[in-house]
Amino acid sequence: MIVSINGRDGVGKSTHIRLLSGFNNGEIHATKSLNLYSKKWPVLSGKDFSRWWFETVSMEELIDLIIESLNKRGTEKTDSEITLFDRGTNMFKSVCVATWMTRYDLALLDAVHRVDKLFSVAIEKTEQEYEILLVHDKIYEGSIQKYRRTLVSAEQTYTSEQNKRYIHYQRNLVVAMDHYFAEKVTARIVVNDYVIEIQNRIRSILNEQFNIKLPILAQNLKLLVGYGGLSESGKSSCADWFRCSTGSYRLKVRYFIETLEGFGKQATADVVAMEILRFIQCHYYVNVFSVESLHRPELVAFLKLLLGNKFQVVYVRVPRKMRIRRARKELGISVSMATKMVTKKDSIKCFRGATRVKQIADIVLDNSVGSIAKNCQVLREHFGL
Repeated sequence: MIVSINGRDGVGKSTHIRLLSGFNNGEIHATKSLNLYSKKWPVLSGKDFSRWWFETVSMEELIDLIIESLNKRGTEKTDSEITLFDRGTNMFKSVCVATWMTRYDLALLDAVHRVDKLFSVAIEKTEQEYEILLVHDKIYEGSIQKYRRTLVSAEQTYTSEQNKRYIHYQRNLVVAMDHYFAEKVTARIVVNDYVIEIQNRIRSILNEQFNIKLPILAQNLKLLVGYGGLSESGKSSCADWFRCSTGSYRLKVRYFIETLEGFGKQATADVVAMEILRFIQCHYYVNVFSVESLHRPELVAFLKLLLGNKFQVVYVRVPRKMRIRRARKELGISVSMATKMVTKKDSIKCFRGATRVKQIADIVLDNSVGSIAKNCQVLREHFGL
């Protein structure tokens, strides 16, 4: 059986395909990205790829390359129950139509006629796809913009002209999708909730449709509390008190990073987040976890998109002078040494983006007054535990 995941850019197709292929019992085989099925695809990214796609390559050459890659993808053999496509034929037709409309200001039906003609001649017939269409929800999209912006790197920036063109292309893509998916799409899922919730809707549909048993993800999870803050702010003390008072599992980001690096993998924010999810999934008998220390805002943002409000971020705030006094007292060192130590640690954490975590935290905890127990009790009551 072939299942294709479709939808406009930014709706979460790649993440859902990654989750489906990474968390299953062998029922699913995910095919590669389309550009890996032909050596003719240019090795470009960002501004350069945008320029190639919308300005350099001719439409006929582009569509020929897409069709060639689709044909090669269609011949990929697998023993799995389901072969998973990152976008199906109708989605790529929509992409081609939207590109033609954007580049040459064509009317919809004119672009559709040209694309359908080229596809009808060159595309090879494959097994019928079971199409899943992820539908954009404007209200939900607006609610997660601060996390999306956190994940945008400098390498992903474009010129103002390219940004305007991309917005125009996205509008055309929606129009083209409305044409190709008017009646043909098998399942529509409105993306109006966090990633794992939408992922589990997809899994439920596939389980029912194909009589398989894909596991529901993070079904056990009630709450994951993440702690951020600068050195000597009391993050570890808060996490330990939380563990003792709630029976939660206390996790360290460093553990996941070292584990990944030990296997030769790059510990990027998305990869670390997936490993945390895998740990939660394996420990199905636990429903409350905490994780520290959150120095990288990209990891925080990805986990928020992944888990929604089941992931709560606490930024522990303490003035610098007080943190120096704590370091001096706890380690029995001079004020000068404590100052150097705190300054050095802060420098590393700030370089990683620790202070930016505060901007997307759910709670900013002032840990400079009151006891750890009293402050953490406030958190426990806030979380309803």
